[in-house]
Amino acid sequence: MLRLYTFQPSPNALKVRFALAELGVPYEPVEVNLLRGEHQNEAFSALNPHRKVPVLVDGALVLRESAAILAYLGDARGGALWPAAPAARAEALQWLFFDAANFGYAGRLWWADVLTPRTGRTGPLAGPALVEQIATDVGRALSVLEAHLSSRQYLLGDDFSLADCGVGVMVNLLRGTRVDTPDKLPAVTAYRERIRARPGWGAAGGAAIEVP
Repeated sequence: MLRLYTFQPSPNALKVRFALAELGVPYEPVEVNLLRGEHQNEAFSALNPHRKVPVLVDGALVLRESAAILAYLGDARGGALWPAAPAARAEALQWLFFDAANFGYAGRLWWADVLTPRTGRTGPLAGPALVEQIATDVGRALSVLEAHLSSRQYLLGDDFSLADCGVGVMVNLLRGTRVDTPDKLPAVTAYRERIRARPGWGAAGGAAIEVP
């Protein structure tokens, strides 16, 4: 059985849990509580020297990056949720790379705009100027996504794919932040709601990053 090292509030770990739920693939979850520093212990560091979740273990294979894990699950077990044709597969990978390149720092925006005002807990160090620059960069990426989704339901067309497990999680993470502008991003907002309505979202624990 697959083993997944995860942490419920981690958006990157949620991407993989979401994919596994949509695929109906059983796995053994191992919770690594980042707030208690469990990612710093030697056993976990041996699996991932970067000391981050998620980590997927499949026999002798250890994968440490959410985009790589999603692509692997697609190739190994994706079925209808992952394209087989090279061109279509490249398009799916393109969106996973888009996610990694453009939404990698969206978590800092979520901390600044959502979590800190609600809990007082400060996140990764990021001054106001840096957070504003992140917001500008993320907003630009959302505009690209808005144009793409204006003519389709999901990233690869009208059918859900594992690529949506990456981008869909990050779009949901941005709910309640300064870039959450439904009037300017109606297609992205509708896409976000479609993601949240999927059975796999609840099964994967999507509520951990949702704004009440």
